[in-house]
Amino acid sequence: MVTAYECESCYTVVYTEGKEKPFCPICRGRMLEKEESIPKKAKKITCPKCDREFYMMREPFKCPFCDYNFSLGTYW
Repeated sequence: MVTAYECESCYTVVYTEGKEKPFCPICRGRMLEKEESIPKKAKKITCPKCDREFYMMREPFKCPFCDYNFSLGTYW
């Protein structure tokens, strides 16, 4: 089951499976669980460092789980 999390600072939404709570992949802020289904346009992203998968509507700056830095322009 996919759970949605929204950043309380920049309002970025991350969709992920599992129980581990992510940090914001844009500003590193705290994320709160949100009742929202995953949009059809959300892109699946796999972190090359920790192999965790998550979905976003925009390009991530960091992995929400392990702090890996994504190069800008690599997923979109």
